[in-house]
Amino acid sequence: MSDRWDSIKEAIGKYAAGLVPAEGLIGLGSGTTAEAFIRALAERYKQEKLQIKCLATSNASKYLAQAKGLPLIKEEAWDGFLDVTFDGADLLRSDGSAIKGAGGALLREKIAAKASKKLILMVDERKWKAKTMPSLPVEIVPFGAQATLNELSRLGYKGTLRRYKHGPFFSDDGHWVVDIELDLAVGSWKTIDESLKSIPGVVETGIFFKMVSEAVIGFSNGEIIHQRFESKI
Repeated sequence: MSDRWDSIKEAIGKYAAGLVPAEGLIGLGSGTTAEAFIRALAERYKQEKLQIKCLATSNASKYLAQAKGLPLIKEEAWDGFLDVTFDGADLLRSDGSAIKGAGGALLREKIAAKASKKLILMVDERKWKAKTMPSLPVEIVPFGAQATLNELSRLGYKGTLRRYKHGPFFSDDGHWVVDIELDLAVGSWKTIDESLKSIPGVVETGIFFKMVSEAVIGFSNGEIIHQRFESKI
């Protein structure tokens, strides 16, 4: 990634950190833009002595937050509610629908999103109203993975099991991820999400259908827009 886009992500993260309430339980998303946000939030937390606690949606985010001195709650002690979650996205549409999960944390990210009073996504202009569709991550259980892949194929979904050099990619929860190729113009995202989750073995998809409350969008000219959406389901 170029220094230019790194700088834009840092600016997005700093702006978003300024939206964090003075007190509350904050969800920390995953990915490079979320990491920029975590760093910026840690600085604000120290300077302003915010009365917040945080819940991370991935091990990577948790380790970074710990290293930067943000207060984290224990996952087993979480009561299932969040005031606001800040996360990145692979694609964000003008209706507040998004594709997430390139980093493989889609299950935890969606749990946090659903549990939050507000979900604020942070993206740069390349992911805002993108013309091309990123692959759709689908989290599956390892047991019977081939049967799940067969059923995906039967329903017309072309998917590739995500791999590292020495074997399948594992999510933080021990699941595998299949990357599905979809056309932006084909079908309703809600219908696709429901179709995929009807398959035994599919745990979750990276479709976030109208779950987004607000977005912080950064542009290459230095402009940052704070976008609000009408509906969050």
